[in-house]
Amino acid sequence: MGAVAFGDGAIHALKSHLPRSAYRHLHDHDLAVLVDMREAVHGLVLGRFRNLLVQNFWNLLTGLLGDTSTELLNTAGTAFGLRSAGDMNQTPTFVTFGTGTVAPAFGQLALQTRMTGAEGAAITPAVVSEPDRIRLRFGRVTAASVNEVGLYQNLFDTVGNAREVMHGRLVIPSIPSGSNIFYDVVVQAPFLTNFASLLFGILSESNQSAVNRGGASVTLRSSGEVNVEACRLLVGTSNVPFGFGQYELTSPLALTTAYNFFSMRGSSTLTMISGATRLPSAMSIGEVGIAQRLFDAGGVAQDVLLARIVLSTPVSKAAGEVFSAIVTLFAGT
Repeated sequence: MGAVAFGDGAIHALKSHLPRSAYRHLHDHDLAVLVDMREAVHGLVLGRFRNLLVQNFWNLLTGLLGDTSTELLNTAGTAFGLRSAGDMNQTPTFVTFGTGTVAPAFGQLALQTRMTGAEGAAITPAVVSEPDRIRLRFGRVTAASVNEVGLYQNLFDTVGNAREVMHGRLVIPSIPSGSNIFYDVVVQAPFLTNFASLLFGILSESNQSAVNRGGASVTLRSSGEVNVEACRLLVGTSNVPFGFGQYELTSPLALTTAYNFFSMRGSSTLTMISGATRLPSAMSIGEVGIAQRLFDAGGVAQDVLLARIVLSTPVSKAAGEVFSAIVTLFAGT
């Protein structure tokens, strides 16, 4: 189905992953959208070995978008609440290696057999922009022969303790000593450059540039409190194709947004964002946006568009009618 499904297709795809009450809730909206995060955001090692990032990564993302504390598990398997206010990341994300051969799985917490002695020189993180994707690149040189590659970061829990977590893992047979290993977090439609900048700032612990909804360039904060509030839904009238550099909808209208997430440890993570509004005038809705107010480096709140979903078929409503939408971000197996 690609990264995005609409209407009955979205509802059907989610049936086996949702509690019954939440599944029924999908039918109550004029528009149901499913964003398959396995297609929209994923891991890529050495530019050709693709894998699904593990559940800790998605719970980090849920906490970031929902401005809420979510549960993660550190590499030892101990559960903790991820900090949602204050400094979230203690260190930049880094690549590490091991010799384990167990196949990667969504719920894994650590490399099977980590070899810290195989960690050679770190390669400076970078953003690589391509026509159909944006790579958030992390790398390291191997100092021994390895076949297990991990993406790790130290994050703060709700009381300020640093916890080591794994964001991703991949097994590749026979990587020789002295190899340059790049582990990319790949961002694709419907997420915009602004989203890639926000995520790269958190993962690399560095301030990144974005464009706010007014068209002004801003520098997003990467340490201290990052998000002013949870993300919310907007709708607009345009159906022009998606472009990474887009930063606003056409004739945008904000929905009164509710934020619900269901995290099912070990198999899947779902983030549900719903919203509704009474239309002041007739409207043909051709796009849905996900926006969030974020702090810039100076501590000023900036309203930023993170995703733009172009509808396969516009939804037309008359003046005075209520329009409602629900967007589900799904990752899992």
